[in-house]
Amino acid sequence: MVSGFDYEVLGGRVPTLIVSPRIEAGSRVHQDESPHFDHTSIIKTVWRLFDLTENMLTGPYALTARDAAAPSLLKYVQDEVVNDTAAFGGIILVSPGSLVFERSLSGLPPQTLLAATGDGTPLTATASVQKTNDKGESWLSVVPDASIPNAFTVAASDDHMILPELYEGSITISGEGYDSVTVTVGLNIIV
Repeated sequence: MVSGFDYEVLGGRVPTLIVSPRIEAGSRVHQDESPHFDHTSIIKTVWRLFDLTENMLTGPYALTARDAAAPSLLKYVQDEVVNDTAAFGGIILVSPGSLVFERSLSGLPPQTLLAATGDGTPLTATASVQKTNDKGESWLSVVPDASIPNAFTVAASDDHMILPELYEGSITISGEGYDSVTVTVGLNIIV
């Protein structure tokens, strides 16, 4: 036992998002009383939601004693639709939010950028850089991935890059009827 620490507090917090038309828009749930939500609250919720069979060792709706004791999230889910908010609320979601390329022995492998709208609107991507290479060429390129809608292959070239520095650029994702989203991109040249 660590001096002065009695192990009576909960560990790190794990924010959870529940997305459903059966949950009131903007709801926020915070469990102050015991039992507290636990990682296994998700397991307990799934067992109850799908009315899975009883585990002979731990009782109904549980895999282990830990998730048997955890509270379910089902009490926050309504029996009918209470939230008709459109998917993503009219925004473009992009992941990751930034990219970094760094010269190494393996070169500069391309990276993938994923984007989405709730309604499947086709998106475009445009690359721009603040500083070009020593021949005036852009070191950053972005092309649509033909196999995945709204996925883009991002590549960086260190050809003709002499000075050791961090080059900065960006990729702008846009679609008709949506505000564009900008992803920052860095190319780190180390000599």
